[in-house]
Amino acid sequence: MIEIKNVSWVNLEDKKIEVKDVSIPSEDNLNIDGTGKFLMPGLVDMHTHITPTSARHYLYSGVTSVRNTGGNFEMLNLIDDVPPKICNLPFYRR
Repeated sequence: MIEIKNVSWVNLEDKKIEVKDVSIPSEDNLNIDGTGKFLMPGLVDMHTHITPTSARHYLYSGVTSVRNTGGNFEMLNLIDDVPPKICNLPFYRR
């Protein structure tokens, strides 16, 4: 379990920021002091051309899901252990 204490929680439903303790299910046991930090939903990039070398940079920037609008699908299988969730668009010929 990951325990985050005193984190500023971005509550999208109520449109406000609250300070609270958060528990996240995990195989690891971590205690994190969230004082002065924010916890918010992951961002989604709806138009990108992800590559194996750029995948980790999305996560570092807070992007947890991407919509891949181009690129080689087989190449995406080479992405490292922790990529964002990827949605590939079909390629249409006119």
